[in-house]
Amino acid sequence: GIFMMFWLFSFNIGFIFFLNFFNMVMANLVYEQRAYRISNNLIELTSMTSMYWAIHACFAKPFNGVGTIIGTYVIETAGYGGDNDESDFKNLSSQTKGKVQYALFQLTTWFMFITSIIQYIFFRNYDLE
Repeated sequence: GIFMMFWLFSFNIGFIFFLNFFNMVMANLVYEQRAYRISNNLIELTSMTSMYWAIHACFAKPFNGVGTIIGTYVIETAGYGGDNDESDFKNLSSQTKGKVQYALFQLTTWFMFITSIIQYIFFRNYDLE
């Protein structure tokens, strides 16, 4: 599963699928919220779509900024970057290349694990009925 995801992302196909899936999820959330409000005789909100996009932006924008800082810290700590030959990956020693690749693997793995746990904590209270 994960290998296939990375392989698709290498061709930018995975990114296209992700964007389409995300838009489908947003549309379904808007539809479900509207149906719920109508069935319970609640006031219809003017723009459910903008509300969901605003909530998404509240979480996505800060993580975009923090992610680049954490990523830069991790690869610089592993030995990649700097003023001289350290800025070109081809010029690094094999030991440093291994450290950088391992650090990036750890960063990706821990990021997916932590975000999966956070999603589980938030979504375990909801059923799909």
